[in-house]
Amino acid sequence: MTLSRRRAILASALAFFGLGHKSVRGATSGAHTGFLDLNNAVSFPTSVLNERWDIVTFEATLSTPKGDKRLQGALLKTGDDVEGIGDVRAFCTICPHEICHVEFFQETERFRAISDAVSGQPLFVCPCHFSVFDPIAEGEAIGGPAPRGLYAFAFEVTDNEIRVTGIEAGVLELLS
Repeated sequence: MTLSRRRAILASALAFFGLGHKSVRGATSGAHTGFLDLNNAVSFPTSVLNERWDIVTFEATLSTPKGDKRLQGALLKTGDDVEGIGDVRAFCTICPHEICHVEFFQETERFRAISDAVSGQPLFVCPCHFSVFDPIAEGEAIGGPAPRGLYAFAFEVTDNEIRVTGIEAGVLELLS
């Protein structure tokens, strides 16, 4: 039995008992450490991510000691797992180097010279100083001056909804 099929069976069983399938990078919102709750969750139907490399951008608000901050983000389907959500990622699209907004590129051959990019794989690239981030490797920085990878958003997935609920706490250092 394939992993996709096992996930589908588990999701169906959980839905039957009214529990739904949840995934928040391995935990549930509020219960996981290292993440801050957003002011309001941002919700999408699961149908917005059908194909590999489908991307949906969004804006979320985070309360900080210096007031509310708007964060741009992207939900991205990184694999072919049609029935599960194990291949969905949620990234903050603010570069951890100098707070520029990264862009998503599907055609990435030109970035191979400045990074350890895999040929043919989409990437996030900062247009300010050319930091390059690998969406498959959890947003890891693979080129340029960024001191770390992209900050991750926490999210929950139920039977028909994706809810972005939090952001890595380290983003506060960037925003201060």
